[in-house]
Amino acid sequence: MSRSDSPDEQMRAVVQALAALSAEILERTYDARAFGSWYLVFRVGAQVFRVVFDGKDRTCELQRSITEVPPYRWVATGWSRTPAPAASALVGALVAAIRGASRCVERS
Repeated sequence: MSRSDSPDEQMRAVVQALAALSAEILERTYDARAFGSWYLVFRVGAQVFRVVFDGKDRTCELQRSITEVPPYRWVATGWSRTPAPAASALVGALVAAIRGASRCVERS
């Protein structure tokens, strides 16, 4: 995929990568009217994460919930990209961040 990947293509690439991690998608939203902004809420093991793409600013951020059930309370993981890279680079970096964040939570 190229640097000109649409936000929708980026979201689909992230969904595919999450499937490879055996993540359970809990919620997904895409809004073409908001510059292609989207977010995904998903569970990896017992941990719930959210990846948020701001289509206007072209930023992508990974957050984790400090609660395991709704209503979720989101905190930053420290991983974000501005501007969000092409889908292939975004997916690789995001998967590494999810794995790292999951290990940090398991140890605490």
